[in-house]
Amino acid sequence: MGIIAKIFSFFRSDNVAPAREQSEPTSMPSLLNTPPVVRPAVAKATPNAAGSTAPEREVSAGGVSISFSVTTSSNIGPVSSEEVALALEGFRYVWESSERSKPNDPWWEYQKHDKNLTGKQDIAYCWLSPFMPPELVNDISIRLACTRGPHDFKAVAVALRTIVRAKRKAKEPHPELLKSLYHVCLAAEFWPTLQHMYEYPAGIAEYVALSDWEGRMPEFVATGYQNIATLNKTDAKWLVAEFGEPQAHLIPGLLWPEIRANAFSRYAWCNALERAKPTLSEAEQQAYVKDWLSQRLRTHLGIAKDNRARFAASEARREYQRQSFRTIDDAWDAAAGDHVVADIETTGLSPTNDELLEVAAVKVNAQGNEVTHFSALVRVQNGVPGRITGLTGISQSDVDNEGQPLANVIGGFLDFVGNAPLFFHNAHFDERFLKKAAEQTGHTIGNRIYDTLPMAQIAWPDLESYKLATLAEHVGVSEQPTHRALADARATLVVLQAARKAAGKVAGTPSSIQEAPHENVAG
Repeated sequence: MGIIAKIFSFFRSDNVAPAREQSEPTSMPSLLNTPPVVRPAVAKATPNAAGSTAPEREVSAGGVSISFSVTTSSNIGPVSSEEVALALEGFRYVWESSERSKPNDPWWEYQKHDKNLTGKQDIAYCWLSPFMPPELVNDISIRLACTRGPHDFKAVAVALRTIVRAKRKAKEPHPELLKSLYHVCLAAEFWPTLQHMYEYPAGIAEYVALSDWEGRMPEFVATGYQNIATLNKTDAKWLVAEFGEPQAHLIPGLLWPEIRANAFSRYAWCNALERAKPTLSEAEQQAYVKDWLSQRLRTHLGIAKDNRARFAASEARREYQRQSFRTIDDAWDAAAGDHVVADIETTGLSPTNDELLEVAAVKVNAQGNEVTHFSALVRVQNGVPGRITGLTGISQSDVDNEGQPLANVIGGFLDFVGNAPLFFHNAHFDERFLKKAAEQTGHTIGNRIYDTLPMAQIAWPDLESYKLATLAEHVGVSEQPTHRALADARATLVVLQAARKAAGKVAGTPSSIQEAPHENVAG
């Protein structure tokens, strides 16, 4: 089966951090961690094909409009203007904000931090001042614990616990120490909430002003301890003993919304107008900020959509493999009789957006010998991408000269296989494309479909990879896979027969299995 490696590269001009991988996709949060207020969106959309660049979005503010273009992905589908407009409404506070300049008293500047550590230590550690008195900010053990700035909030908490234990051992009063420990643990929960879209917390922190923190540190009895993961059980015990049981237990991530809102507003205005003319009117400045936000939201939504698609595909593939192992006994039995081994080539990875390019199959008798074969190119509607030509050798000229309509290919394939069981390597991929093509052409695939991948995993549990090319080399296939459907189907047939022998499924052949199969992922 043809396997295509898809590489996404994202470039931007304002020194952003890369998006982190997530184990499970989440919807894009607003900066305040609350649902955006939905108002009628001002958006004009024009359809644009996947993979194309076209005027797609127009934003307006104060009577000034700005249009911009984007390039969409061929596999995940474009992010619509309506999606961008809806997300943009959650950031109305940004272009309506009066907080538009970088503060003169930045809370923490990560780009200057290392230099300040060696030359201006008072500035390097001033970010601690909202959370503890000056004598603790100047304490050597505290400073040694946080050489990376706010990244080290948890290390500061550890250092404070050591000081608290010393005070308790000496039976000296220490309420201010406990307040500092509590505030530092709260701030450790606040720190990751500064992350926004592309930018990590450190990139937003320099747009927080020290003055933003004045009078903003909550009391223990009003905020509680149950939702603060950085506090440990001993911390809570100390705090309750000193200040009593709290009146409520709030979620620290929802504290200080104004600080986050002001910081991101400043960040957006400074970056959006970085290259703009200084003579812009108020309405023009707002339109620039909306444009800047819209473009970044579009890319962020596209990444989230792609992550969701990848997650769903990964879950479907795992479930398919689990089902394959459940039906493995049926697969061994089917391979012992007349059956068909098949393969396909496609113009991409997505059954929704890409097309079936080539279908091939070999009919096999009960002795495991090829009886006859079927092979056909499809006259694809959207052309053969250059990367596919490079991978398979199938050119647009080949399709133009030899390609057949999809209905003819699917009909011929189904006539060829009849009611025989079908085998594919990593069958989940092939089955989705074939069933989509059958649906498009008014056919139905009712054959039993089996996957040679789990059969190979059972036959050779110690292999590091179960890619078709690796398996073909392992069993000594004379005709190596070439990313052409017929050659890959024949290679799959040899692998299948070898797996039957290795697993002891051929009469008179002992099994070579020594342990349970591994769940390695095949390419």
